[in-house]
Amino acid sequence: MQDFERFKYQQRTRSEIGAVWQPNRLTMAHLPVIFDRIANRQAFDNPVSITSQFSTAAQVPLGIIVSPHAQDASFITPEGMYIEDLPIKFPQTDYRIPQIIWDNYGDLLKREIELERMINPHLDDQYIYLTIQQSTVKKDDTHRPSGVHIDGFQKPNIIPQPVQHQMSICNMLPTKFYAAPLTGNPAQMQKKEIFNALAHACQGITPYRPPVYTLHLLNAYCPHEPDTAPADGFRTFIRFSASSIPFMGQDNTRNDLFSYNWDAQTKRDFYKSITKPGL
Repeated sequence: MQDFERFKYQQRTRSEIGAVWQPNRLTMAHLPVIFDRIANRQAFDNPVSITSQFSTAAQVPLGIIVSPHAQDASFITPEGMYIEDLPIKFPQTDYRIPQIIWDNYGDLLKREIELERMINPHLDDQYIYLTIQQSTVKKDDTHRPSGVHIDGFQKPNIIPQPVQHQMSICNMLPTKFYAAPLTGNPAQMQKKEIFNALAHACQGITPYRPPVYTLHLLNAYCPHEPDTAPADGFRTFIRFSASSIPFMGQDNTRNDLFSYNWDAQTKRDFYKSITKPGL
């Protein structure tokens, strides 16, 4: 791929932050944008423990609340930290970050929060979620669920919402992204059909892998998949997700610094509130 093509696809992703979801954008190639390179790599290359303090971000900026909680210990596994889509900001709230996460990733969190304030016109009205997964990846295996996909797909019966976006970073085995536009009319396709068509479009396309230790921006039009490990290695993967739609999966890690209830009825009520009339 020529540099000018890559820059064009990256700029397209950047320019869509704040715009509403439009499935026809899937018919254009997208690639993630590199925002920053992280210098402090200790918490990426070493397992986080109950007592580790890898971050140097001692001072907590305005708009961020850092608080210890008994829940902190539940974030640690024998291989390191693991949280999946932990909410760290709700609409019209400040950021609320458990102490153990700040002690180890405060440097990165400060930078992500700065960038989000710069690029996201809907930030005050959105949720921010944090995923951190540390573990050994075995040879010929993947760290995250396999398969080509996009993050943030929005169903056609939903009142248009701002396109979801993420910032990700890892220390090894970078995600494979594809400048592979969808063939066909996404307005006439179901989600499974779209994902299958994207996987087909990615076949034979040379993937783009963001450099390790770089914070990169992607949105819901960027097809990607985890890479297969050529040898055993210790991987840290971190993702920040910005969304106007709450994530209500039962497997999401809870943040007890917020008071919220994500039961089945709450989920039904919310989706009813954003469903187009008559659908």
